[in-house]
Amino acid sequence: MPMHDVYLIDSRVHRSRIRIPIIHPISEKGTCVLYGMQSALRFDDNPAYFRAREWARARNLPLVVAAFGDTGWKHATEREWGFIIQSWKDLYERAAHEEISFFAYAGLTKDLWVHAIRKFSPAVIIADEGYASWSRNWREYAAQISHIHFEIIDCNLVVPVLHASPKREWAAYTFRPKVSAQINDFMKEEYTTHSVIFPKVKNILYDPLAVDLTLPLHSIIAQIKPSSRARLVDEIKGGETSAKAQLQKFLQHGKGYALQRNQPGIEALSGMSPYLHHGCISPRTVLKEAKKSLPTEDFNALQEEMVVRRELAHNFVHYETHFRSLKGCDMWARETLAKHKKDKRPYLYTLEQLENALTHDASWNAAQNQMRITGKMHGYMRMYWAKKILEWTPYPEIALSYTIQLNDIYELDGGDPNGWVGALWAIGGLHDRAWPERPIFGKIRYMNEAGLIRKIKTLPIYIHQYTVQSIDKLK
Repeated sequence: MPMHDVYLIDSRVHRSRIRIPIIHPISEKGTCVLYGMQSALRFDDNPAYFRAREWARARNLPLVVAAFGDTGWKHATEREWGFIIQSWKDLYERAAHEEISFFAYAGLTKDLWVHAIRKFSPAVIIADEGYASWSRNWREYAAQISHIHFEIIDCNLVVPVLHASPKREWAAYTFRPKVSAQINDFMKEEYTTHSVIFPKVKNILYDPLAVDLTLPLHSIIAQIKPSSRARLVDEIKGGETSAKAQLQKFLQHGKGYALQRNQPGIEALSGMSPYLHHGCISPRTVLKEAKKSLPTEDFNALQEEMVVRRELAHNFVHYETHFRSLKGCDMWARETLAKHKKDKRPYLYTLEQLENALTHDASWNAAQNQMRITGKMHGYMRMYWAKKILEWTPYPEIALSYTIQLNDIYELDGGDPNGWVGALWAIGGLHDRAWPERPIFGKIRYMNEAGLIRKIKTLPIYIHQYTVQSIDKLK
């Protein structure tokens, strides 16, 4: 729906970040400004939080932040919930310091929105944008039932998804010029918040339905009761504070990123993916700090990954209905996979065998073990990992199902557009071109272990790290 100036207060938030799904009036009887936080678990460089503060100042109302965690996500595990709760705890401590009312809720997102709207009786509601169809539907449902002025703010992309392109882009080469022309303008945005004393929320100091963030992490996880299939990762903690610490760690060793990022035996990657996925840090913050510290070649490579490739994935998920299905891939890819669907596979593995890294391929097993232990997999190995699942399962549809399932369960950035698009690139040729035809893969790009050995000099180090040293950690 187009922007209506009558609903705009004087704002520093770029208009292209603001989406008003349905026109409702400001509630003159409202008692606060409510920010429903779900995809952007941070306060700094957060346009939605900044926008909520603007409204609270303009209306002289209390500001309430309600963070929502969805228990309906079928792949949610102790690993993901631990990361989310750690992020909430980090926000809770800062909110208390700044005297902001902060509540966290675990449940079905639609129900949580209904509860928050009834509990806090807001005059204005702000939400951070979701990119998958169900995430957008949750927010639009809340806007519809609230009958209150409702704004959805695109917080987690450098260039807002609707502004970057009005349609699904077919490849990086079509998307890159569009988004590159806009990066500098959106990098100029400033969402620094200054100390402001907001009015106190009356009679709402406690909500029995909210998560008690003063409890230990394991006690909260026990109350939510997620799957224990993927355990907590002690080495990677959620939260805005941890995100900033990881960024600084990366910048200290980031020189050489452009040349070394495809070497899994070297610590060259940024490690920012889980934090970007959960919105614990803005990609703009990462790029601003990286530009100060990294050589031009390394910064350009990082920007290509973080803006062009990452935001192309969000473009696909936003505009494509079948964003986790081969139906979302190009016709040539679907036809070539269908043609080779019955080709004999050299090996056939069950989901359980794949999950437990019980294949004949030491490189693949190492990648699977890395994901199970650490909650992440090296980006180059992730491509190889997914393509081998295509080669070792009966049909492409099964391969994609297994790939997405394992990714979403074990990766700390599981359930992210980048992961889904990566799986579709590997198995369905998404954002790629046709290659010389071969068995099983057809015209889909092929990768094999001989190519890994030739290109990755650090592969023996990687295999040793995640096949020998990892065994005890998995028991």
